[in-house]
Amino acid sequence: MRPIVHVSASLAGGALLGALTGSWWAAGWSLVGGVLVDLDHVPEYFLTPRRRSVPDFFAFWKHFAEQRLYIVLHDVELVLLLGLAALLGWAPALTGGLAFGLAHHLLLDRWGNEVRWSGYFFSARLWRGFSSKQLLVPERRAEQTGK
Repeated sequence: MRPIVHVSASLAGGALLGALTGSWWAAGWSLVGGVLVDLDHVPEYFLTPRRRSVPDFFAFWKHFAEQRLYIVLHDVELVLLLGLAALLGWAPALTGGLAFGLAHHLLLDRWGNEVRWSGYFFSARLWRGFSSKQLLVPERRAEQTGK
């Protein structure tokens, strides 16, 4: 998913959350959760030997062909933990906002990326040894990589 989509959705989602809850702190944390979750892509890119550039970074993810897929922050379990923390009253603006932002980020990613729905569960990625072959949708991967 393109970054501008996540930024736009996070701004809209944050505004909606702020309007519904009256908490602009939650709205801000939703924006953070919806955008900065993609920071987990950076170490994964730098763990592969390649020519480094911003265009290459985006090409790397658009045509992902590595053996392993980690994306450690793209986790439904993390959404559930943050949501539970918010419900239990543990910094609800922070934890609820992050949960909301991360949740809509994952929904947009699932809609626009080639990762199976189960690939957004850390436990499923761990169970499959982070094997991208088992986590990516084969038809879309073949279309994008020509394999």
